[in-house]
Amino acid sequence: MPADSLPLWLIAEEVIEINRVLVVAQDEPHLVLSLDGLEGALGRPLNAWLYDGEVDRIVLAVLLAAGIAQSHCFQQGNKRTGFFAALLFIEMNGGDCGAVDTEALGKICEVVMLGDAPADALISALRSKVEF
Repeated sequence: MPADSLPLWLIAEEVIEINRVLVVAQDEPHLVLSLDGLEGALGRPLNAWLYDGEVDRIVLAVLLAAGIAQSHCFQQGNKRTGFFAALLFIEMNGGDCGAVDTEALGKICEVVMLGDAPADALISALRSKVEF
């Protein structure tokens, strides 16, 4: 998919299902705390694409992950949901995440989402593992 073509965007229902699957698998409660917060998180990469001209699918995926993780729109699993939503976004837009070690990359994602590492750390880690 050409970098300047319109990306495919995740919708709230898809992200809610990601969260449900992730938290139920860990016997945690599934509850959406803020649909508005989720919609705002989903808008971060779209706004970057529309207004900043950001076409890098990895950067857009990290904006998505950060938006979901930091919006705290779910009772449990916000960082995990953001991470897996980012991987789905990459795959939807022609990326191959087959070589991604989700455990190691998930840890990098977590420290970025907690503010203990810059977003560039996750961008670099994803760029080294994902092929377009």
